Amino acid sequence: MKVLIVCHPRAEKATDDQRRFADLASELAKGGVEATVASIFEYDQFLTVLDQEKPDIVFPAIYFVKQPRGEKINITKLLDEWHMPYIGSDARTLELVLVKSALKQLWQQNQVSTPEFCVIRKDEALQEKIDQQSIATAPWYRKNDPTAGLYPVPVLGPDLVDVRQLDIIRQEAAKRPVESPVAATEAEPEQPPDVEGAPKTVNPQ
Repeated sequence: MKVLIVCHPRAEKATDDQRRFADLASELAKGGVEATVASIFEYDQFLTVLDQEKPDIVFPAIYFVKQPRGEKINITKLLDEWHMPYIGSDARTLELVLVKSALKQLWQQNQVSTPEFCVIRKDEALQEKIDQQSIATAPWYRKNDPTAGLYPVPVLGPDLVDVRQLDIIRQEAAKRPVESPVAATEAEPEQPPDVEGAPKTVNPQ
């Protein structure tokens, strides 16, 4: 029998992970089982390794592989679709354990009380565009851009300010008297009547 151990060594513990899976393969070999360890990160890479190794059974020590568009897919789901024997829980069980939204959907389908939720998926193309933006190039920061003024632009500082409200903010601020910080610092705090009449010092008896 030939076993393919599919792993994904963690960057911070790559050496430990590689040794751990190599030890597993060594122990299987002692029992007469041919074992191969493959570090898998991408969907296409997984396909290539399966085609090259042609294992009798797969031991997936990882849960997901990345598809070409960046989306993750359950590795046991792929193995189920390809009718490839593997060691471990089935795809549906792993999905309920690892994907919170899948479990909450199951609860809802079975009338189990659970808070409402929505799934927000990361759009890598959008994130890439956001990463390329800067104050120097963003059109809404350029006064001569046709879209200037269409969107509120936050003013950098301790508070976010809608620039469309600046005139109102200034008008309201002008109505309030400005207190001198020096005078406020030098002024003695007011004391309650019972304290004002008390002696400044107390001589011990």
